[in-house]
Amino acid sequence: MSTNSKQIVSADLFSATPWEKGEIELVCSRIDSQTHDVNTYWFRGIEATRFHFKPGQFVTLKLEIDGKPVYRSYTISSSPSRPYALGITIKQIPGGVVSNWLAENLKKGDKITAMGPEGQFNCIDTSAEKCLLLSAGSGITPMLSISQWLLDTAPENADIQFIHSARSEMDIICHWLLDDMAAKHANFQTEFVLEQEALCSAWSGLLDQDKLQAICPDWKTRNWFVCGPEGYMKAVKKMASDLGLPEGQYFEESFGGPQLEAAPVAVEEDTAKETTSFSLNVTNHGKLVQISEDQTILEALEKEGLPIIGACRQGICGSCKVTSSTAEVTSTSDVSLTPAEKEQGAFLACCSTLKSDGEMVL
Repeated sequence: MSTNSKQIVSADLFSATPWEKGEIELVCSRIDSQTHDVNTYWFRGIEATRFHFKPGQFVTLKLEIDGKPVYRSYTISSSPSRPYALGITIKQIPGGVVSNWLAENLKKGDKITAMGPEGQFNCIDTSAEKCLLLSAGSGITPMLSISQWLLDTAPENADIQFIHSARSEMDIICHWLLDDMAAKHANFQTEFVLEQEALCSAWSGLLDQDKLQAICPDWKTRNWFVCGPEGYMKAVKKMASDLGLPEGQYFEESFGGPQLEAAPVAVEEDTAKETTSFSLNVTNHGKLVQISEDQTILEALEKEGLPIIGACRQGICGSCKVTSSTAEVTSTSDVSLTPAEKEQGAFLACCSTLKSDGEMVL
């Protein structure tokens, strides 16, 4: 991470280079504190850059921490309708390697590398003009991008009901921004559901069917966009099913808890336990990797020091996507893969185990 960067003036932005895909070096231009444990980090390009992405997508940060490469994926919280800066809102997780490193080390003028954008959860591929946005905790980040985009680009067509759940009033991320959008746009309605009682006008407890129907009685006519921790996601999905919401109106972005931020841990093998192993020939690196049946392919490749990105480590972000036409694998997730990619033998290394010998290229 370096600090020397070119000064960009407003005239440069008129002819800014668009960034739509790939690796890019960024400069931190500002850091905004949102809550006691959440910051928004603002970035610009080294040269004048116009960031082009779909609202709801994420980028993967490529960092070096304690001399080791570390990758993490974070949703972009800014909107492509304001394309000259990229905002990423990150909550500090207890024991989290990257979130705490950023909060303690990153400062204005520092450079980092990002890759992307990626993600199928967005409001471009799915209609969101009349929508119900449901989020909890840090799951609010894609909703911020989606809301700003809809209100910036077609405010006369937008009809947004936003329900956000948080532990307390102090834990509402970008509370000021939500209030500002609601004050300026009559068709943007926000409600908060707080576990702890608050002085603000909010619902107490957890989101349930009664609260949902009281807040948004026309829920059945809207597309639902949902993002939050695992428990929240399961509860909302069950609620939607119990209410009879058509499956084609429900869209979710899985959002992990602390395990997303956990540092990779090498687990010593139990020599007393017999396990079957298979060989994976990584041909372009000239390595034959032995992988046990209870070890993910990502873990095995990382252990061999091979260049593979494992950002979310839960089969969500797609950063560890690899392809093999010869290896048989068992996977617990393929949500970020297209049908064409799966047909070609693509799988997510973080949630796949090897079931036969095979070959692949990294």
